Amino acid sequence: MLFAAQCEVDIGVIEYASQAILFETRVGSKWTKYHSDFCRLRADGAIEIIEVKPDASHLDRPDYREKLEAAGEICAELGWMFTPVFGVDLQKRTFHNFHVNWAHRYRFYLIPDWLSLAVERLADACGGHSTVQDLKAICSGLEQARALLCALICRGNVHLDLSQPISLNAPIALIGGYNHGL
Repeated sequence: MLFAAQCEVDIGVIEYASQAILFETRVGSKWTKYHSDFCRLRADGAIEIIEVKPDASHLDRPDYREKLEAAGEICAELGWMFTPVFGVDLQKRTFHNFHVNWAHRYRFYLIPDWLSLAVERLADACGGHSTVQDLKAICSGLEQARALLCALICRGNVHLDLSQPISLNAPIALIGGYNHGL
């Protein structure tokens, strides 16, 4: 769940899926199967296979490590990336992780048509470069502004530096496509 939330707010990720790829390969004299935890298509066109584990110690079992190495070799042959991601890193107390989880809570916020239009007008007026304060000004209150900002982050319509504290003066890039649909 934590990694899926990271994918949803990362504007560098176009699409992602869980358990989408099955690798069937020979390791030594045995055939083995491996389901990737995640597969994602990045904005630069790269395909990335992700293995999520609680920490690096889970990669210590020789048979499991061989299975992952075989999957990594297949990925390399296909021009894909193979990346282990550790839950301990996703759970660290950082601004980025806090903001990802915060935004993810509002991912299904249904943006009213009038507000979508107001965001489009704001983007046109500011050339796509604005602040959180400007976004708040078009909303009917702080809670709506918070929900709107988070929903737009999750939909890839707003880029905001999530590694820093978020204030009303924080700069945002409005990326477009502000439809209210999910």
